[in-house]
Amino acid sequence: MQGADLVLDEVEAWAIAARIGLHREARLQGVDVMDVTYAEAEEFRLRSLNGRATAQEKRRMAEAVVCGLLPEVPEYSPRDPKRAIRRAVRPAEPPA
Repeated sequence: MQGADLVLDEVEAWAIAARIGLHREARLQGVDVMDVTYAEAEEFRLRSLNGRATAQEKRRMAEAVVCGLLPEVPEYSPRDPKRAIRRAVRPAEPPA
């Protein structure tokens, strides 16, 4: 992890101790952790390019990116960053 700018957390969800260790070590070294696998990111990229990504997939990816790059919410940010993300990626309302 030394020298990395970003870590993709691909540890199995059930391997709690390993995940905690990964995140703890990343924090100690000042490295951001993104909680999405490479396969998920690549699948999302392809679905987005083809216009097939759902609102739920967009929200999940946005949350993974924001929470990975911004693990602590600054005081000037909304109290609930996930709520702010949901508002930002919600589907556009149809014209009246």
